[in-house]
Amino acid sequence: MELKSKRQMLATIADDWKETHFSEKTGRWSEWGRLYGRTSEETWLALKALPDNATEKEVRALVSPGWIENKCDECGNDVGEAVQFLYEYRFCADCLRAALALIEAAANA
Repeated sequence: MELKSKRQMLATIADDWKETHFSEKTGRWSEWGRLYGRTSEETWLALKALPDNATEKEVRALVSPGWIENKCDECGNDVGEAVQFLYEYRFCADCLRAALALIEAAANA
């Protein structure tokens, strides 16, 4: 389990983009990374050029919203922080509290 934060996602977006759209094996950028009239390499360069404290709005101007959504898999809210389990499922603090309450109620029944 690990904490996933919106700030972390914004800070690593250029690296994440490159990991998805660049093949180290072939040395080529993917064609399906084309977005907003830019090649995937041009998008990566634009992301790298952003300041370290880039805002969500600045990043969203370059990539689709899914790249920086931190959605809770239970309630669907886009949250600042979420705990991710098994590289797949994310839960916000409110949903984790609700889950803990269920477990505690079952244990005390």
